[in-house]
Amino acid sequence: MARLPKSYGEQAGGSAAISCPLLRLLRLTKVNLTTIGGVSLLLTNQYNSGNILCDALDTGLNERSFMEGKRINIKRCLVIVAATVLLLASSCQGMRWPVITSLEAEAPWTAPLSSLQVTCNASDLDGDALSYNWSASGGNIAGTGATVNWIAPGEVGMYDISVVVDDGTGRKATGSIVLIASNGPPPTIENMIVTAAHKYLKETATGYKVAKTYEYNIACNASGNGTLSYNWSCTGGNISGGGSNITWTAPNTVCDVIVTAKVFDGVGNWVKKSVVLKVVSCTPCEFG
Repeated sequence: MARLPKSYGEQAGGSAAISCPLLRLLRLTKVNLTTIGGVSLLLTNQYNSGNILCDALDTGLNERSFMEGKRINIKRCLVIVAATVLLLASSCQGMRWPVITSLEAEAPWTAPLSSLQVTCNASDLDGDALSYNWSASGGNIAGTGATVNWIAPGEVGMYDISVVVDDGTGRKATGSIVLIASNGPPPTIENMIVTAAHKYLKETATGYKVAKTYEYNIACNASGNGTLSYNWSCTGGNISGGGSNITWTAPNTVCDVIVTAKVFDGVGNWVKKSVVLKVVSCTPCEFG
């Protein structure tokens, strides 16, 4: 009878090494594999592998005696392995996070002190009961659950309404929506566009990549009732000019800068929009 290689186990009298990947996986479950289904899976045999199941799998043997007349039915062992793996898979399914599919309001704006209904559509693949924790940067939240009412504050402006969805097991999902308190339809900002008279400008997924110390033109395209006015601000660099078009000069440092335009209509309603500018060194590898 051929002897299995030493890599399958240690010398007689020593503790056996576990070479079977399946058994290593099952060992992680801390299940007593010596008694599953009444079949002894971990036996010391004359080949010193210490692992009857893996010996059978690795050598292709089928129902042969390994220890004083005892036999292991390979098919039964494989069924046990498959059942345990399925048990592991099903236990992992109870570890999924809730998902917010949408966060919607019945309208984008309302008058000060009026209300808007806000609905959070969320799901949990594990079937866990979900709870909703709402908050607002201005005004108040009325109600509980997936649908609440936002009561706008007395001042016009833009406000963040946020929700945290909890599945009760410590796993949470968060979402937010911007709503406006306005005396009549607020202004609308269609877009903000950055241009330059040089090559050191590249559009990215989050905004624009720009070069240190260079100048850039930023246009805010907006519409609304009456004559619109613009208030610009930035977190770095310098702004010159005014109105819907300004010139921004990048700082002499690598950083991220947010440039914001706040647009007012003729009766004081306002909205704002920002663009993110990533300031980098003006090297060919950055701008091509």
